[in-house]
Amino acid sequence: MKKAFQSVTLGFLLLLFSTACTQDSPQTENDNPISILMEIAINSEEELLVNEELQVEKNSILLDVLKNQYDVEVTNDGFITSIEGYEQNPEENLYWMYEVNNEMPNVGANEYQLEDDDHVIFELQTVN
Repeated sequence: MKKAFQSVTLGFLLLLFSTACTQDSPQTENDNPISILMEIAINSEEELLVNEELQVEKNSILLDVLKNQYDVEVTNDGFITSIEGYEQNPEENLYWMYEVNNEMPNVGANEYQLEDDDHVIFELQTVN
């Protein structure tokens, strides 16, 4: 009986050990990067500064990605004032605007959560 108990215990331990060794670590949704297309332009693509595909973490905030990838200046309340050295000019009504997938979001870039295959365009443009 003692030998049978030892065999069962050893078998259980081997099974437990092999299962632990073969399991991958659990993946979270944030482990899988998403792909976005980023464009940065001056005056209706008169001058295209950036046109590239980026791999970013799922649930990334647009402004964080922008600040990590490019030279960006932002006010304390999250408004973008300069990208890659190109500054907005309120006297000329020249401001940085952005759209995602051909639509202007209802939130600022500091709140916009990126999704896979988003096409983001930042443009320094005259606003009337």
